[in-house]
Amino acid sequence: MTTTTIGLGWIEVLLVLLGGGGLLGMPPGQRDTSLLKAAPPQSLVFVEWASRGAGKPGAPGVDGFVADPEIKLLLSAIDVALQQPSSAGEDDIDQSQQPREAMRLAKLMTAYSGCFFLTADAPVARNGLLNVPTSAEILSRMHACVIVNAGKEIPFLIDGFKRVTHEEIPLKPQMYDLPAPNGAGVTIHQEGDRLLIGLGTDTVERALAGLRGEVPGIDSNPRFQAGWKRVATDRTGCIGWLDVRGSTEVAIASMGPAGLLAQTVLRGAGADALDFGVSGTGVVEGNVIQRTFLATNGRTDGVLLLAGSPALRMEQLSHIPADSDVVLAASFDPGQLVGGLRDLVAKTNPLSLRVFDEATKELEKELGLSLGQDVFPALGNAWTAFSSPSEGGLVGSSLIVAVEVRDQAKAQAVCERLLQLLEQSLATEVHPEF
Repeated sequence: MTTTTIGLGWIEVLLVLLGGGGLLGMPPGQRDTSLLKAAPPQSLVFVEWASRGAGKPGAPGVDGFVADPEIKLLLSAIDVALQQPSSAGEDDIDQSQQPREAMRLAKLMTAYSGCFFLTADAPVARNGLLNVPTSAEILSRMHACVIVNAGKEIPFLIDGFKRVTHEEIPLKPQMYDLPAPNGAGVTIHQEGDRLLIGLGTDTVERALAGLRGEVPGIDSNPRFQAGWKRVATDRTGCIGWLDVRGSTEVAIASMGPAGLLAQTVLRGAGADALDFGVSGTGVVEGNVIQRTFLATNGRTDGVLLLAGSPALRMEQLSHIPADSDVVLAASFDPGQLVGGLRDLVAKTNPLSLRVFDEATKELEKELGLSLGQDVFPALGNAWTAFSSPSEGGLVGSSLIVAVEVRDQAKAQAVCERLLQLLEQSLATEVHPEF
């Protein structure tokens, strides 16, 4: 299942203005492609981003946007605001400045190419239904690492870590250990132009071995490769990977015998079909494009029933004005949705099936229409929402929702009945002269 969004909306604009905290690597600068070798093949989470480009004056889309003098001035104002001293008293200055220092550090780290990965060791076998691991035990099995290719700017990152942690970190740290909650070790290490911050025993060492080609990286994972081919762009800004199957297996194994019950529930809900997800964000002709692929092995039952609807076609979006600044579009069949929900309830909680059926009958009685014969056949699969200046909206302030009609006569009857119910509701709640 693949979804694609094209364009630069107001949400993306805000993220760019805030320094790429959500759209990492926008607009894309240089990527450090060797970071794909730093993360282990079995990584549960992996994110890799490009350095943030400066854009180009007069260029279309996001490249020209970030190079605009007024936008650059605004970005400079944000930097100045983050550097302003706190207005709190002297006794509280360290605590009050902590969030600001963390924001400055995050903004600085995401300005350069880098990556983050998370892995987990196999849990120890447990006996007893209530014998579950503590949070400290779970944390001890986690390995997380951030790598930033900051080059000559590494001293500024080190200074930021000093401000946040209040630790005397060396200017060029070599396997320098920081204290961390629950006894988990945090290691900071500089290797050439890269700064590595690792959580867990031997995490940094494993990342360095991958960079040197001594052990395989996530780029050797065939599932990652298959997903990445579906979402890649020529100018990649960010890559995201989530191993759903692996994460579920680790969570179930950590629960001991209780995990068998959780596994049964997941199977009944169809959630066991979720394999992995890959996301790629890039720029094509100035437009920010984000593609996401979710691997389900072709299954559309249970919680994946929404994935079984037909793909949207361009002609189904023809009613949306070209100047829209917010556009949301989805494909789902309401009849298929309700039928799938009923099947899901029947599998996971049969005792609630009667309640579900009674609620459906009450709704049909209230509407005076049959869902299966009158409502569902009237509607198509395309559902859209948009806000357009030409329609009176500005930056999402006037959202218009549109539903595709499949049978005009049935849709007219449904619409008239809904309006009657709305009038009845208003007559009892507002002034009669409304």
